[in-house]
Amino acid sequence: MAISNYLQSAMMILSAERLTYRLRSLVFRGILRQDIGWFDRSENTTGALSARLATDASAVAGLTGQNLAMIVNIAATLLAGLIIAFTASWRLAFIVLACLPMVRARKRILSTWSNDIAD
Repeated sequence: MAISNYLQSAMMILSAERLTYRLRSLVFRGILRQDIGWFDRSENTTGALSARLATDASAVAGLTGQNLAMIVNIAATLLAGLIIAFTASWRLAFIVLACLPMVRARKRILSTWSNDIAD
């Protein structure tokens, strides 16, 4: 299990890095194809363009790397758990599913309470 989690995370991080590289090179090619007058605008200064290259592609990579791996892992675990629960005892699985909204409400209440304490 640990090896598969490691491989999943490593492959997601690798794909996020490749996506970031591809996005940066496409944006850079687009910048290079602009007319000279485009660079005279205040929003297209050298610093603004380099900052845009650094932050925009990194924001996309942040969404696709470790976070996406975690979401896929949680979804697969939830699906496997539901399949096992329904094959073992479908009545008990329905009871547990009926209690999930109450658990979620309790979690939301506790998280707002702990945020109030932290502030």
